[in-house]
Amino acid sequence: MQDQRERLHNLGLDAIAEISSANDLDANMLARQQLSAGSLRFLLISPERFLIESFRQDLANFSSTFGHVCQVVIDECHCVSEWGYEFAPALI
Repeated sequence: MQDQRERLHNLGLDAIAEISSANDLDANMLARQQLSAGSLRFLLISPERFLIESFRQDLANFSSTFGHVCQVVIDECHCVSEWGYEFAPALI
C-alpha cells in the first residue's frame, strides 16, 4: 500500500492515507482522524480491515456526515484468482 500511496502522491494527489498493520499506531490514528474529518480522497486498506467493527463504524460515521463512499477498489483480487480464496477470506 505504501508504494501505491507514494505513486498517487507523485501524480499530484495529496489527500491520501493508508491504514495498515505495517504502520505504527500514530499513523493509523491520523488516517482515521482524516477519514472522520472528510479530508481524504483516497484511503488505502486491506480487505480484512472491513472485518474490524471499529473501522466499519468509522465508515458509517463518514457516510452519515459526508455521504456514501462512491467507490471501493480491492487490489488483491488478482491474488485470489491466482491463489484461491484462502489468500484473503475477507473477500468471500
